[in-house]
Amino acid sequence: MKETFKPFEYATFEELPKKQKKNFEAIEDGKGFVLKSAEKNPEIAHRLAIIEDQVINDLRQEIEINNLSLDDLILKYRSAGKNDDYQEQEKFLELIKQVSDHNILRGGNYDEKAKRELKKNYEDLTYSEKTQNTIIDGIGKNDLEVGGKLLSDEKFSLKDELLEKIGDNDNSLKKLYALTCDNLDVADLLVSKVENADIKVSILKDVLKGINEIKDSKRKKGKMEDSSFRSIRRNIAETLVRKNEYDSALQLIDDGYLEIRNMRGIFHEINSDQFLYDLVSRSSDSKEMAYLFKFIADAEVFAEIIKNNGQFLAKLPESEKQNIVALAEKFLHALTHNPEIYQVGDIQEDNTNKFVVGISSENSTIHIAWSNTANHEYHKDIFKTLSRNSGKEFSETLRSGGWIETNSENNKIRLTFLRSSGDFGNYSQRVLEKFRETISAELQKQFKDKDIELEIKVSS
Repeated sequence: MKETFKPFEYATFEELPKKQKKNFEAIEDGKGFVLKSAEKNPEIAHRLAIIEDQVINDLRQEIEINNLSLDDLILKYRSAGKNDDYQEQEKFLELIKQVSDHNILRGGNYDEKAKRELKKNYEDLTYSEKTQNTIIDGIGKNDLEVGGKLLSDEKFSLKDELLEKIGDNDNSLKKLYALTCDNLDVADLLVSKVENADIKVSILKDVLKGINEIKDSKRKKGKMEDSSFRSIRRNIAETLVRKNEYDSALQLIDDGYLEIRNMRGIFHEINSDQFLYDLVSRSSDSKEMAYLFKFIADAEVFAEIIKNNGQFLAKLPESEKQNIVALAEKFLHALTHNPEIYQVGDIQEDNTNKFVVGISSENSTIHIAWSNTANHEYHKDIFKTLSRNSGKEFSETLRSGGWIETNSENNKIRLTFLRSSGDFGNYSQRVLEKFRETISAELQKQFKDKDIELEIKVSS
């Protein structure tokens, strides 16, 4: 049986078998050695080797001083888990990783027993915190070349801390992208850190331009590519929306760099009805259009859709166009008539409270209802009572909700509408603002002896 080569059993470079020396690099005049780097630039490879040598020395001391045995650590880790002692389990996890790092950095592999145990507990096979902190301490400030190599290493998880050391300003991040542009995961991270929208967009365009040539192994699998690329697009779309750079966002959609769905998570934050209209006009998905309608507060937008009979919806089949026009008529009626408001349960100052918003299928009127969570735990429970009390049905598409916070002081009470519904998503703050007086008047009926101060926050 062929004997397995275990480099960590050799103390110095000179002790290594002759045929294995080609795979390792001598450091400290041959007193130590590290696995030869795949890095072709000898200066970068040398800087990496020095850092790795420091890590190996620190880990060796830790292992020797504490007489760490991987088999013992695995048993203790397993025992702590069975006893639900998560603090102890975390401690042994760190030590298992330290021993594993010592082996890996000297050319070995993850111990199979350790790997199975960690995977069984859904632990990532990353470097130990000790290893990563030693690396961060050892890397030169502003050493973007070595930093780029570490960012591309899947086992290195303290990427935020690494960026703080090597430089997380926009100029440094742009240079880091140039060094790591074949890795979508790193590109995703850098886009999330960059503040300048133009730099974000330039990265997006570069990624999309060369996406079929990207050689990152994860990219080839397809699954991670989709996740990282969607994340890049979403970050850029949301940045442009939050900066009110609507024309830039529309241009990127028209040029194929962004998709409308990339900003779905913040439709409720958009404060321009014209921009929402522009998104609707570019959509080819009737469900997406219906969802966008929920956040349009200007009735004139719907009047315009009805006036041209949906002809601007060129990407939709004729039958779906008419459905969208009918839905626009429903929203136009809802925004131009007072809402019906129901208190299906008291708002309690010592409890949590929720509210819902819906448009009825029968008369296209906005209905608002609220209750404490003792009487109605979920938003769907409020809708059930609302349907029973009003005799109306409410389409799932046209439902939303949030929470109500209370804050009393003397004879005043502040009522804040905020958050969102886990069942039905975000509400439109701008639509509710249109009916502020009506909502306040209804709230006043419960708090007759107090002055009402109503705050309606953007849903989150």
